[in-house]
Amino acid sequence: MADNFRNTSKNGQRLSAKQQNDSEYESTDIFEATVEESQQVFVCEQETNLDMEWAQYFNKTVRYIRQSLVKEDILKTATEEVRRVIDCDRVVIYSLNEEEQGVVTAESVSPRFTKILGVTIIDPCFEAKYIEKYQNGRVKVIPNIYEANLNPCHIEQLEKLEIKANLVAPIINEGKLLGLLVANQCSQFRYWQEHEVRYFSQIAMQVGFA
Repeated sequence: MADNFRNTSKNGQRLSAKQQNDSEYESTDIFEATVEESQQVFVCEQETNLDMEWAQYFNKTVRYIRQSLVKEDILKTATEEVRRVIDCDRVVIYSLNEEEQGVVTAESVSPRFTKILGVTIIDPCFEAKYIEKYQNGRVKVIPNIYEANLNPCHIEQLEKLEIKANLVAPIINEGKLLGLLVANQCSQFRYWQEHEVRYFSQIAMQVGFA
């Protein structure tokens, strides 16, 4: 009886085999489309929640930075908060001196790794062309220093600092490159996530404004 009901159209006429198959295919297509739409909505909701979460991280970090009145405190607060948020092994600020060498003027580092606060980084591979790129807003994302096409001398410099993965964003004020905000992963290689990179580069901009 139920089969007879399913094989009958709305006007009571019996459906042909082809009509029945077409109806079944249409139902299947509608079901698959509904599932796909639900999945897309779920993904969008996840992305929205993630965006909101990282926006909160950003706002909180900026608030802490602006509470500091002394330059040294601003830089120290920035490194500590960034390391806490992205959970990496070391965050430093390189301030460029007159010889365009990087002096570590602020640092937050895990107790497991070497402190480099106050160290002047003399990197022969850090040429003027790299400074120009950072001044133009370049953000460098390195998940694995051995797979980033770096010069051997640059890799050697990073190895001395126990660095396996690197994230670098420029600190710029009124068009002038003041230094670099740098995150190091020393314990292992690390594939930096898009939200981490965006947050990191935005904080570097705020440090430049401070």
